[in-house]
Amino acid sequence: MNRVIINADDFGIHTEVNQAVIEACEQGVLTSTSLLANGPAFDEAVDLARKCPGLGIGIHLSLVGSLPTVLSAREVPTLVQPDGLLPESYTEVVKRACQGKLDYGQVYRELDAQMEKIMATGLPIDHLDSHQHLHVLPQVWSIVQSLMMKYGIHRLRIPREAYSYKVLSANPVRIAGRDGLTYLSKKAMASVRRLHFTTTDFFWGMV
Repeated sequence: MNRVIINADDFGIHTEVNQAVIEACEQGVLTSTSLLANGPAFDEAVDLARKCPGLGIGIHLSLVGSLPTVLSAREVPTLVQPDGLLPESYTEVVKRACQGKLDYGQVYRELDAQMEKIMATGLPIDHLDSHQHLHVLPQVWSIVQSLMMKYGIHRLRIPREAYSYKVLSANPVRIAGRDGLTYLSKKAMASVRRLHFTTTDFFWGMV
């Protein structure tokens, strides 16, 4: 049997996003969403999710997005900007990683705190993914594997969009980003199979 999962990220980032997710679920279009532990509208999203039992809930890990950390900024100084917020884009995280300025112990503790906060809601969690797909960055991916096993989660999104998809029609910058992400995703699949994690056969959503 073939199935399509339509997932909306960023549940909890803003009240209007929350309302859109619930409306799409109620109309029968949306089957899944991903909850941001550090989203400004997190509490509202949790309350809405409890009233919409047909909506699958995932954990949307975040190391970017100009969002606050779940831990205090003082506890994770290598993850935040001078304003105490996470960087806007994955490019800054990758830059810090390449320069050896990212403390992966802090990454583990922050992502652990995000997962713990969401699991503590009691909502049934059915998968894991991340803001700007940073969970497939190799160093972060190792941490995510450990946390998935710690919390008993085995389903996740691996964003391996086909290299050929819209290769001639999409923005070239977007294509380049997609190709890098797909390369990392294909590498991550070895661990997915070894650990008997579950993911989709196909993914669309980058370009």
